[in-house]
Amino acid sequence: MILYHLPTCDTCRKAIKALEGAGLRPVKGLQPLPGEQEIPKNSTESTVASLQPGLQPGEPLHLSDIRAEPVPREVLTRWLEAVGPDVLVNRRSTTWRNLSEAERAGDPLDLLAAHPTLMKRPVIVTGDRVLVGWTPAVRRELGL
Repeated sequence: MILYHLPTCDTCRKAIKALEGAGLRPVKGLQPLPGEQEIPKNSTESTVASLQPGLQPGEPLHLSDIRAEPVPREVLTRWLEAVGPDVLVNRRSTTWRNLSEAERAGDPLDLLAAHPTLMKRPVIVTGDRVLVGWTPAVRRELGL
């Protein structure tokens, strides 16, 4: 499982704490642990064990800080295709409010690439699933 986050985001911290409480081991970055396959940086899929049907205690929770490790455009493209810009772009954020009308009308991919804080967080990738936010629906999907 990969959790894309900002360390200063309260929602992301809640998600990480809950996933740790479920037995996952937080690991900073996308580097594989001994015995794991490498996690491709341009992949939307985690090559670690999928969490279907439930969480697997002891599995790594790879944490990717979206400022320190910008999300590649091809990954953002896949996420936009999977969940759509209405889900992925946070139109309530301070960053969004500070954009001009012309910038807001721009391509969501370009906006997210230029302003990673526009992304609703966290983005959780597990298996072939892309989950956005830390809503009750996301927690149910993860079995929490």
